[in-house]
Amino acid sequence: MRPTILLTALALSLSACGPVHPRWKNESSHDIRVTYFKGTSHYGVLIKQGRENVPVAPFDFQSVERIEIEDSGQTQRLTKAAVSQMHAECGHGYSCRIRYGDDHQLKVAPG
Repeated sequence: MRPTILLTALALSLSACGPVHPRWKNESSHDIRVTYFKGTSHYGVLIKQGRENVPVAPFDFQSVERIEIEDSGQTQRLTKAAVSQMHAECGHGYSCRIRYGDDHQLKVAPG
């Protein structure tokens, strides 16, 4: 194979859908905990009021089976369908932001 073919293939693969690890921003008036579930594994992170954080998980966001958001003693559970929708809203790129506010609504945006 010629080097140009290899470089073209590499460029195309890098421009395709990559692993997404969304950055969560807590815009609520209190701390929250975000936990990703996949199989028997779960990875969570505490996000303080007004701060950003990323749940560190060894798998792509698209493969998350469930997300739980603990907020003032209440737990909001997002199903695989909701996670897939959020991944689509992220734009299938390498970065994404998810904002969570006092209204318990998620706002998803690329970048």
